[in-house]
Amino acid sequence: MRRPPGDRSYSRACVQLLPGLLLSICCACSSVPDSRYSVGQVSAADVKSVAHQPLRDLDLERQEIPIVLLDAAHAPYAPPSAYECGAIASEILALDTVLGPDIDTTDWDAGKDTAASVLVDSARDAATSWIPLRGLVRRVTGAEHHSRQVAAATLAGSVRRGYLKGVGYQMRCVPPAPSAKAPS
Repeated sequence: MRRPPGDRSYSRACVQLLPGLLLSICCACSSVPDSRYSVGQVSAADVKSVAHQPLRDLDLERQEIPIVLLDAAHAPYAPPSAYECGAIASEILALDTVLGPDIDTTDWDAGKDTAASVLVDSARDAATSWIPLRGLVRRVTGAEHHSRQVAAATLAGSVRRGYLKGVGYQMRCVPPAPSAKAPS
C-alpha cells in the first residue's frame, strides 16, 4: 500500500519506537550469562541517560555540576584544605564519589567494548537522531556550551584528584591519599 507523499506518520512511529526497541535489546543482552565474549550490563543510570539525552540536547534539562567539581575548576592546584593525610583522603574520596573510580584503582581493558555499551551508545544515537540539525540546535539552545562546562569541570576534578594524590604521596600517606599503584 502506497502512502501519500506528505505522510510521515510511519517514519515518525518508527523513530518513536526505535529507542524503546534498542533499550529492550540492551536489557535482554545484559541478562545473558557471560560467555567467552564480554556482554556487560546496562545500568539504570545508562537507561536514564539515554532517555534524557534528547531533553539535554534541547536544553530542557541540564546536568548539575557538583560543587566539588566547581571548586576544582576554580583552583585545581590549590593547596589541600589541611596538610594531613586524612584531609587529603577525604577530598579525594569526595572527588571519587562524583567522578567514579580513578584509573589507578580500576582494572582497565582499553579498547574493549561490551555488547551492552555498544547497544547503549546505539540507543542514545537513535534517541537523538530525530532532532534535525542536532549540532546547530545544541548550539542555539545553549546545550553545547553547558556540555563543555560539564566536561571542563570533570577534567578539572580529575586533575585535582591527581594533584592531591601526588601531595599525599610526597607526605607518605596511605591510599587513597596517594595512588594505589604509586611506586614504593
